[in-house]
Amino acid sequence: MIDDAELPAAIAGRAHWQLDELGAVYTPPDAAAHVRIRPVRAPARARERYLVSLIEAQAAKQSTPMPTAAAAACPRAPIWSGP
Repeated sequence: MIDDAELPAAIAGRAHWQLDELGAVYTPPDAAAHVRIRPVRAPARARERYLVSLIEAQAAKQSTPMPTAAAAACPRAPIWSGP
């Protein structure tokens, strides 16, 4: 598991989220894509503490840095609307 207390708290109780060794993954049923949130180990800027990626066919289609795990897991974040 990851060594990050903020990310588990941000997804706690939310449907279709799971933690793994890299971060958190949102995989809704019957979806062609999923969203992955990874903590950035040494962020260059405070607003880039988490990297949110839209994954489709085993490849990242879009990635966006986010300042907090809660912001990254928010469905209103720009990445959630797709490229």
